Amino acid sequence: MSALPAGWMLLPQRGAVESYPASMHRLTESSLREICIPERWSGTHPAGLETLPIVQIVDTGHLRLVVPVPQAYVAEMQTGQQAVFSVPAYPGQTFHAPITRISHDVDPNTRTMPVKLDVQSKDGRLSPGSFSTVQWTVHRAAPTMLVPVSAVTNDQQRTFVERVLNGKAEWVDVVTGLSVNGNIEVFGDLKPADEVIRNATDAIRAGQQVKTSSSHS
Repeated sequence: MSALPAGWMLLPQRGAVESYPASMHRLTESSLREICIPERWSGTHPAGLETLPIVQIVDTGHLRLVVPVPQAYVAEMQTGQQAVFSVPAYPGQTFHAPITRISHDVDPNTRTMPVKLDVQSKDGRLSPGSFSTVQWTVHRAAPTMLVPVSAVTNDQQRTFVERVLNGKAEWVDVVTGLSVNGNIEVFGDLKPADEVIRNATDAIRAGQQVKTSSSHS
């Protein structure tokens, strides 16, 4: 059975990249000052048609990208921060846009907050309504503890890692954070020198005797 020390590691500013699906929108009428040309009639207007436009002129070179970001990660973002995004219409190509607004209105169903980016598309290649994948770096102000993703498991009631203490397994409840290169942040009652089982499973019960590679060395 393989175990390894849980180690503290500072997430580098360019190391943790999160991806989120997003959708592109044309800016609102008030933001763009859309020009509506009313329909011209040679006679009287039929009832109700006086205010209906026949043409709308809009600025498709200035778009807004709205990203639903998990609540736990919003605190790591700042207005003005550059984000990289891609769209299915241009595979392999990336675009850049700054964060202009971070909403603190939490969606109760998804526990996400909308983060808005202003996108300049002067060449008209990006279209309103397009779905995008947005990436940006997230950094922690303090060191954080990382373990392999496979070291975190759960049952129907809790998420935990299995620490090896005096040759026995011990379940330690954790809250998970970002994933980085096959490792995942964990927050719980763990110390840097602790050993955790690399391939955790709830089949290993708390108090069960275990043998690790370090115990044979």
